[in-house]
Amino acid sequence: MRPATLAFLLVLAVPTAVAYPAPAEAPSYVSDCASAFDRRFVFDFVGAVPAPWGPAIEEAGCDVYRLTGAHFVLVAVNGTDGEPLETYALHLFERWGVGDAERQDGMMLLYVEDYAIDGRSSAVRIEVGYGLEGVVNARVAQVAIALMHEASANAIEAGQSVSEARSQALGTGSEFLLRSVAEGYTDGAFPEPAPRAPPLAFWIVAIAIVLIVIVVLAATAEGRRGRPHSGWGYSSGSGAWVGGLAGSLGGSSGSGSFGGGSFGGGRSGGGGGSGGF
Repeated sequence: MRPATLAFLLVLAVPTAVAYPAPAEAPSYVSDCASAFDRRFVFDFVGAVPAPWGPAIEEAGCDVYRLTGAHFVLVAVNGTDGEPLETYALHLFERWGVGDAERQDGMMLLYVEDYAIDGRSSAVRIEVGYGLEGVVNARVAQVAIALMHEASANAIEAGQSVSEARSQALGTGSEFLLRSVAEGYTDGAFPEPAPRAPPLAFWIVAIAIVLIVIVVLAATAEGRRGRPHSGWGYSSGSGAWVGGLAGSLGGSSGSGSFGGGSFGGGRSGGGGGSGGF
């Protein structure tokens, strides 16, 4: 395969740029944590958890933060800009830097209003930092999603509107996850997570880097033929691929303050679960 052909396939494999929301753009609730710790816990861009749900989740998240230091965030967005749910959640988690950079104790409950999954119009994804996987593993995440689905169905059956059922579901899921974190915090620490294989994103990045190196070396070797001098060549195209790959595959951890509640530079451990309601 010619280097140009392989390079074209690599470009196709890299996701297009996605416009991730900025935390400061989400409406905020007045809370003790916002003033005392510069932390927020609800980032609702679509009005998915109006009062009293939003303030209640914000307060519960603040209580757990005071107790454990773990940073839980509920994020509600309209869509993923064409990106798959799992990678969108991972990239958003790491761009914002949810949780502490050393403890890796962040957790995100992401609600996507317009995302068809399993015949449903909306979707949820639970993204967990590695430091919390001892208390919120894949099984616990799936239980949270099942509880949300049940809460939504029960609300609809009781005659509530779709928006009310959605708020009920997200409140139920947030409460369950926060309770799991608080109850798992014993003797001033979280239990160690079970060891596991590197996440899929690791292998994607590793394979992509190997392929890029092959392309660059092949292009360099081809460029050397017919040239009177030797030395490494440089391809502006390959440089662009490297930059695009680092940005699109979530290399940034996002450790700075975004205004209206900063983050600690945490990263996702790759665990969690997905579903819809």
